[in-house]
Amino acid sequence: MDPYLELTIGGIQIHKTTVKKGAGKKPRWNEECAYAVRHMGVEMKIAVSDEEVFNDDLVGELTCTVGSLCTEEGTI
Repeated sequence: MDPYLELTIGGIQIHKTTVKKGAGKKPRWNEECAYAVRHMGVEMKIAVSDEEVFNDDLVGELTCTVGSLCTEEGTI
């Protein structure tokens, strides 16, 4: 597989990683991106796809709120 990850917050694509050629099923990107979250209830989507010549294949995706990933309560 040649996977890459796309991060979308509130319907806006925030980050797309580099394609990891030949990374198989356990890729590691070690990439960072910054985004100011104004509301913890905003929907976040993480999608992993496999790059192909004509049409990329969706491998899997996760949709959740930003707040559901937080380990401590914060102020909204």
